[in-house]
Amino acid sequence: MRPKAFAASSTKGTLFTLCIGVLFPSLGISIANVALPTLATSFQASFHETQWVILSYLLSITTLIVAAGRLGDLVDPRRLFLCGVAIFGLSSLAGGFAPTLFFLIIAGLAQGMGAAILMSLSVALISRVVSKEHTGSAMGLVGATSALGTALGPSLGGALIYLFGWRSIFFIYAPFCCLLFLMALKTLTPQKRIPLSHKTHLDYPGVFLLSTCLASYALLLTFEERLFCKINVIFLLTCLLSLVLFIQREQKTPYPLIPVSLFTERGVKKHLGLSALTSGILMTNLVVGPFYLTHGMGLSTQHVGLVMSFGPMIVVVTGVHAGRLVDRYGFNALTLLGLLSLSLGSFLVALIPMSQGIPGYLGAVILIAGGFAVFQTAYNTALFRNVADHHRGMMSGLLNLSRYLGLITGTCVMGAVFSFATGTPHIESALAQDVAVGMHTTFAVTSTVGFFITIILFYKGWVKRQDK
Repeated sequence: MRPKAFAASSTKGTLFTLCIGVLFPSLGISIANVALPTLATSFQASFHETQWVILSYLLSITTLIVAAGRLGDLVDPRRLFLCGVAIFGLSSLAGGFAPTLFFLIIAGLAQGMGAAILMSLSVALISRVVSKEHTGSAMGLVGATSALGTALGPSLGGALIYLFGWRSIFFIYAPFCCLLFLMALKTLTPQKRIPLSHKTHLDYPGVFLLSTCLASYALLLTFEERLFCKINVIFLLTCLLSLVLFIQREQKTPYPLIPVSLFTERGVKKHLGLSALTSGILMTNLVVGPFYLTHGMGLSTQHVGLVMSFGPMIVVVTGVHAGRLVDRYGFNALTLLGLLSLSLGSFLVALIPMSQGIPGYLGAVILIAGGFAVFQTAYNTALFRNVADHHRGMMSGLLNLSRYLGLITGTCVMGAVFSFATGTPHIESALAQDVAVGMHTTFAVTSTVGFFITIILFYKGWVKRQDK
C-alpha cells in the first residue's frame, strides 16, 4: 500500500523526477563495475589502472558533493538540478567516444560532477516534500531507488557489452538524460525566496580547501601501489594541511560551508562514520565480485551482470518496508540490525568454497544486501528527521560525502587487499583458485571490521534506545 505521505497528486511527479535523479548516479557506479574486466582487455591495462574508471567518477562526486548540496540551499535548486542533468548526459556521451583509457577517466570526472549535483539535490528535495512522521518511508524510497540503479547496472551493462560493446554503457544515458531534463522542467517548481535570516553566501575558500583535502585523500589511496613513496607523502601532507585550514576557516567565517556546530548534534558524527563503513563493505562486493565471477567461476559477461544484480534487487524489495519499520521502531536498533546482517553476509562470503557455486554466493549476498537496505534507511532517517529546511542540502551533501568516501576507500583499500591476496595486479591472468583466495581474504577483512563495530555499538546500548 502506498504511504499516505506520497498520496497527493501534486507530489507524485516531483517524487518520480527526483527518484530518477537518485537512480542515475547509482547506475553510473554499477554499470561501469561490470565492464572492468572488458576494459582491462580492451585497453591492455592492469586491474589497478582500470580501477580509475570507477575512481575518477567517485573522486569527482566525493570532492564536489558537499559544495553541490550547499549551493542547492542558496540558489534555485530547480535550475541547479537541470545543470546537473545536462553535465551528466554530455559527459556520458564523451565517455562513449573515448579513444583511450585516459580520456575515459577524464570523462568519468565530468560525469561525477553531474552525479554530485543530482544526488545531493534529489535527496534534499525529497526530504522537503514529505511530512516528518513519514521521513523513514521517504528515505526507504530513496534507498530502494538507489539500489534499483545499482541492480540495473550489472545486468544492463552485461547485456549492452555483450550485444554492442563497452561504449554502449555510456551512450545509453543520452536519451534518458533528455527525458529527465524535460520531466524536471515540468514537475520541479522554482524555489521560493529564502528568508532573510537564512541567507548566506557560498564559502568558496572552504570549498577549495575541502576539495583539496578530499582529492588528496583519494589520490593518496590510488596514485601508487607503494604507500610511502614520495608522491604519496606529498598527498598525505596536503590532505592534513588542507583539513586543518578548512576547520579553522569554518570556525571563523560567518558563512561556513559546514557549520562546526552541526557535528555536536545527536548522532550526526556516528551515523556519518557508519555510513562510510557500510558503503566500503558494499563496494567491496561491487568491485571484487565481477572478477571473482569472471575469472574464478568462469561466467560470461552477461551472466556476471545477472548475478551481480541479485543483491541490489534485494535492497529494492527491502527498502520501503525497512522505512516503515524505522518509522515504527526507531532507527538505532534498525541500524544495529542492518550492520550485523551486513557483517554476517561478508563472513559467509569469506567461508564459501567455489564448489558451492552461484547458490552459495547468492545466499551470502542476501544478507549483505538486506542488511545494507535496513542500515541505509535507518541512518538516512536519523539524519534528516530534525534538520532545518535551509540546511537540508548541506546535510544531503554530508550524507553522500560519507557514503562516497566509503565507496572510494573500499575500492582502493579492499582492491589492494584483493590484488595482494591473489598474488598479481593482473587479475585477468590469475588462476581461478588464486582469485578465490583473494576473494575470501578480502571479505574476511570486511567481516572482521563489521563485527567489531557491531559489538561496540551493542555495548553502547544502541539496541535499548527509544529514538522514534
